[in-house]
Amino acid sequence: MSVLRSPTGSGLSGSRSDSQPNLSSYNKLSEFSEIPSVTHRSKRKFTDETTCMKEEIAELRTQTSEIMKILISLRDNQQEFIEKINKDVNDIKKQISDIKITTDYLKTEQNNMKSDISDIVNKNLATQCKIHNMESEIQQLKENQTQTSLPFTDHNYEDILNEIKERESRKNNIIINGITEPDSRDKDQRKNLDTKEVVKIIKQISEDFPSPQKVFRLGKYQSNKNRPLKVCFNSHETVKSILRAKNKVSTDSISIYSDQTPQQRKYLYHLKQQLKKQIDTGKKNLTIKFIKNVPKIVEVSQKN
Repeated sequence: MSVLRSPTGSGLSGSRSDSQPNLSSYNKLSEFSEIPSVTHRSKRKFTDETTCMKEEIAELRTQTSEIMKILISLRDNQQEFIEKINKDVNDIKKQISDIKITTDYLKTEQNNMKSDISDIVNKNLATQCKIHNMESEIQQLKENQTQTSLPFTDHNYEDILNEIKERESRKNNIIINGITEPDSRDKDQRKNLDTKEVVKIIKQISEDFPSPQKVFRLGKYQSNKNRPLKVCFNSHETVKSILRAKNKVSTDSISIYSDQTPQQRKYLYHLKQQLKKQIDTGKKNLTIKFIKNVPKIVEVSQKN
């Protein structure tokens, strides 16, 4: 009779040892035995990641350090650049200031040049006027020579030049007749009194006229005679203005006329004689008028 045996490992007791292994239990144990192995591999993976992260952090730090160095270098370069710009700006400001000073100086010089040019133009006009007056005077002398039947030859030119010079020296003077001469024997006192009387007469014409430079009597002193007064001014314009307005003098005994040369007085006397003859012949509307400082006989315009 054969004996039936239960399969290996079919007993309930776990401590029982059989000759045939329980494969189901082995499989379970095998599963449990794999857990520690998996856990061990996970720890190795975590260590690798940490190392990688450390390397990355170290690399980041290195890069950050390099970036900081670059930023510091940029900051230093920027500071140097700013300082250079400030220096250039200061230099430009100084140059602008110098240019402004130079421009102001040039403006001043330009204004001075304009003033000088204006003075030159005025002097040129005055010179042209003098030349024109001289030409008129030469023409007058020619006419005078013709009227007096004197031959006008080459030797007369010297007399003409002397006449022109003398007229030029007299053009800033006037002659006043009719002022009573002081009785004082003191020359300076008489001169002061004459000057006061002349100023009084000039101010009757206009308060704006300047005082004369010089006042003196013509001829030798005589206690019983009133000598004419020669009055000298700085400007010919003043003389012309006084002669134009001399009728404003209220005293009838006072007469004012230009300082004429002997030749001018002779010509004027001759012209007056001609005027008298023409009036005697019936020409009543004639008079002597100074045209460009030359006396001429002209017709008086009739007023309606």
